[in-house]
Amino acid sequence: MDHISNEFMKAYLLGQLPEDQAAVLEEKYFTNREFFLQVQSAETALISDYLDGSLSSAERHCFESRYLQVPLLQGKVEEVRRQRAAQPPAAHTSMWPHLRLAFGISIALVLGLGVWLYRSRTGNPPNAGRMQPQVQSVITVHLTPGLVKGPGEQQAQFEPAARGAAINLVLELPAQSFPVQCQVKISRVNADESRTAMWNSPEPILSSPESNFQALTLQIGGSLLEPGDYIAEAWTAGGKVQETYSYRIRKPEA
Repeated sequence: MDHISNEFMKAYLLGQLPEDQAAVLEEKYFTNREFFLQVQSAETALISDYLDGSLSSAERHCFESRYLQVPLLQGKVEEVRRQRAAQPPAAHTSMWPHLRLAFGISIALVLGLGVWLYRSRTGNPPNAGRMQPQVQSVITVHLTPGLVKGPGEQQAQFEPAARGAAINLVLELPAQSFPVQCQVKISRVNADESRTAMWNSPEPILSSPESNFQALTLQIGGSLLEPGDYIAEAWTAGGKVQETYSYRIRKPEA
């Protein structure tokens, strides 16, 4: 596991590894930050290969069946696409781009000076009429450990966060009286009871006091959580599941 080949990493990202091999790799993924960063780099390279059209037919099929179907993975593809589009074009030997840049800066300075002089004469402060940034709203949801079993059990349910809002998931640890570090993995439960990984904490989360026990607090963007059933797992440093939580995100009411 100390020297994983690029092909092995690509097979994991494309979902081509047997479950036992994938499980071993995922355990290292959650407990080794250096390996986590290595996986992130390999995933970015895989998405770039797809956008460049350099994947084989079989690899492209596996990629599209995963990265174009899961909302979280779709977001990663779009993020890489945006980063590539924002990269500056290759430098040219001609001096014209440099002259054009200098000319543009000169015009901007002249216009800025003109606006400042106008506002100084009219007595309007520079920030007059400028809208103040809105404070991001945060929704806090407390989750008690335990899987829901049976029709009489109550499951935590809430609607997706509004656009621009974030969700604070507070995972209660009733058995913990002292701070503990845990990795957190959130998976979506599919119709056939299989799970699709949706979110992983990039590094261990330190719990904090909550009433007479400890709790893990993590903030997730509302856009990453679509309506459906979810399972959250808190892992200890040894790779053992500390607690499991289930919740449902309802469809917004019309």
